Amino acid sequence: MIDRVVELTESYGNAPLHRAFSAAPSALEKIALDPTMAGRTMSDAVFLDTETTGLSGGTGTIPFLVGVLWRRDQRLHLRQWLLHSPSAEADLLHCLCEVIEPSSTLVTYNGKAYDWPLLQARFVLNRVAPPTFRPHLDLLHCARRIYRRRLGGVRLVNIEAQVLGRTRIGDIEGCEIPSLYWNYLRDGVGARLDPILEHNQNDLLALVAMLGTMVDHFAVPHRAQDPIDQLSIAQLAARARDTARSLAFSDSVLSRSAEPTVVAEAALLSARLRAARGEVDSACEALLSALRVIEGEILLTSQVHLALAKLYEHKLRQYDRALEHGQRSRVAEGALAHEKRCARLARKMSGVPGRTTPRRTCGT
Repeated sequence: MIDRVVELTESYGNAPLHRAFSAAPSALEKIALDPTMAGRTMSDAVFLDTETTGLSGGTGTIPFLVGVLWRRDQRLHLRQWLLHSPSAEADLLHCLCEVIEPSSTLVTYNGKAYDWPLLQARFVLNRVAPPTFRPHLDLLHCARRIYRRRLGGVRLVNIEAQVLGRTRIGDIEGCEIPSLYWNYLRDGVGARLDPILEHNQNDLLALVAMLGTMVDHFAVPHRAQDPIDQLSIAQLAARARDTARSLAFSDSVLSRSAEPTVVAEAALLSARLRAARGEVDSACEALLSALRVIEGEILLTSQVHLALAKLYEHKLRQYDRALEHGQRSRVAEGALAHEKRCARLARKMSGVPGRTTPRRTCGT
């Protein structure tokens, strides 16, 4: 067992560690899109990361190093259990239970798909009672929702470099870790495991830093934020039914210089939310402002014109304006739907009712 104490006043990259523990429960629930996080705080959460003898999982894979981190007495306590022999695995699992059981939440990175199912299997194989169920916050899913569109990949080291402003120097590759452990079991040279211990410690501190940063980015729009991240947060907030936050972020994108695709998506999202709230004029303004930015992008402009045509026809009953925009929506909706729309709007403008099909009744 290896213990280390980290002060809450320290930072990891550009992220103060203490921010993770002041996160509002409502923000955590929305970022995670998980109702089981409602009312949960990070004050008694446990952050967990494992290093294993294989990357594919399965009953032959052993978690030979398990690291946990939790807050106590205004400090962060980081503990690692290292298997000096696979025969000691049951002891490791008992120790892990003692730390997890008093906690309210488990925090991992890809832990829902890998770390925790692996540990659950090891509990069964070693006939050790696992900890009782608790909410599991997997930050990989949160990072995908906020950063994947801009970064592409969301490996932990990518998030560290691009979001936390920290680049690991001399960090060991994950594929090298199993062989180093097997070599240690053969020759007993503990020094060869030092890079793995450091890697695991960095992973745990990165989890804390990342959580605080994501909650901070989710709180309110910042000018320093990338517009792509702001759009991702607007879309996430809309999925969480936080309309006010979604509008704040989408409108922030519209007020900045951004790629045409980002502007168009922000305008379409803002218009949809405002129309649902009955703010149809504001919805149209958002779309019209986007048209001035995305001029020349055929598909994007066609999509925005289509949204405007629908608003002017169905919400404002301004059929002339609806037809004006509908005539430019062919690329977005296809030839047949476009022709039907224009014909319908032309009839409405002339006051000629559309053709109707007689209702079928029993026996006809």
